[in-house]
Amino acid sequence: MIIKILSIQVPQFWEAIKYTVRAVEEIEPANLQVVYVELLHALLNDKAQCFVSFDKDRTLKGLIITRIAVDKVTGVKFIQLESLFAWDKITDEDYKEAYDLILLFAKKNNCKYITGKSSNPRVLEIVTRLGFKEKCKVFEVRL
Repeated sequence: MIIKILSIQVPQFWEAIKYTVRAVEEIEPANLQVVYVELLHALLNDKAQCFVSFDKDRTLKGLIITRIAVDKVTGVKFIQLESLFAWDKITDEDYKEAYDLILLFAKKNNCKYITGKSSNPRVLEIVTRLGFKEKCKVFEVRL
């Protein structure tokens, strides 16, 4: 079962949310606290969303953080998939259920597309099967 948690439920999932961000995002340890504060503020004010997956025993299996964003050039609204993490094996059916829920949420909010980035091969494989196309490759050099 996958649900979008309400902003008032964020404190209940906060430790799992912080764990997901720490595990998935490449954030310098010195910047983690600032990232957490900004994300908490966004989640509590419905500027970011958290979708969670449970197994049949209501144990947390996975978590996805999203944000509704607006393209600065075109003014088009879209959903940005930010962090995706699984504590337990997520099946293709679970990913499809999550995709369908996020797609419904995106359409309800007049978003025109869903985008995201990941270096995880499993995530890239799943989103490709769901119909996502590679738009670009991101590269960087740390100084």
